[in-house]
Amino acid sequence: MPESYEIINHILNVDTSTIAGISRAKDFGIVENHMVDVVTSSHLHEGSTLLTEMHKGRLFVLMRHPVDTAISLFFYLGRATWESTHKQEFNNMTLYEYATLEDQGLRVDNWMTRYLSRKLKGPLDENDIQLAKDIISQKALIGLTEDYEESLKRFDSFHGLGTWPKNGKNCVDEHIHAKANLNKHQSFGNDTKEWKALAAANKADIEVFEFAQTIYVKQGEWIKLHSSSRKWNYRQPW
Repeated sequence: MPESYEIINHILNVDTSTIAGISRAKDFGIVENHMVDVVTSSHLHEGSTLLTEMHKGRLFVLMRHPVDTAISLFFYLGRATWESTHKQEFNNMTLYEYATLEDQGLRVDNWMTRYLSRKLKGPLDENDIQLAKDIISQKALIGLTEDYEESLKRFDSFHGLGTWPKNGKNCVDEHIHAKANLNKHQSFGNDTKEWKALAAANKADIEVFEFAQTIYVKQGEWIKLHSSSRKWNYRQPW
């Protein structure tokens, strides 16, 4: 539907999946006018411009091991003809060939670090890695796909949403147990040449991910300590 800034089924009819839509949403003041509690967008830095000093927010995100992500994307994009990022070339190569590609047009290394540091091309340095870590530690409530149910409970608790209603619990169970969006493909252990090659190509992302795992533990302790009071404001710093 065309953007109307009307509330439809509890969702504001504005498109924050595009930079143009984010710009329109900013002009309309959807945050300072208290029209939304959650904004979703793949454009992290542009989307953050919707926030102000008086109307802050917090990133919350589910993170997955970079090598697992790379493997899953390789098999998914090779068959997902419905995606704009579909790569037919992947059907004619092995995962190891993909992992050792020099063509950055087909394989993007260290995507998470590049995304957070806004350095999509060229070599990464320690400053880029540190910026990604700073965003994770200072701006984000971390969830891990390897601890999916606990992560969703933390999102629920941190944002003060209360106990899940029955339909919400059913939705969570479907994603955890039924795995409705599972992309089936061959498995590769961390002792295989494919895994090792992808790990070598994504050293920065692995460093950032392992750092995020330590933050996840600390945040769990913090939420457990404060979960009974529910007195904090999630828009304020830790």
